[in-house]
Amino acid sequence: MKFKPNSSDADLILGCLQKDRLAQKYLYQKYFGKMLGISMRYTGSREEAIEVLNNAFFKVFSKIDQYRPSGSFPGWISRIVKNSAIDHI
Repeated sequence: MKFKPNSSDADLILGCLQKDRLAQKYLYQKYFGKMLGISMRYTGSREEAIEVLNNAFFKVFSKIDQYRPSGSFPGWISRIVKNSAIDHI
């Protein structure tokens, strides 16, 4: 499958399940800004927030098989970001 920056969440999730690097890149880019805002609320600096966010996305990519489509995908990611920020603190 060919992925694009405007691919749907469902397509990107399928790509991430197949460990496709391009799908991971576009998913990261799609949610980076919103999730950075969440991690900034928990940390003292932008550098720290980016570190937390990168750790959170590592968890997203390694545990994406546990996501259930019945829930909100951005909500699932934000929960991982919040928990990663709390773990960091």
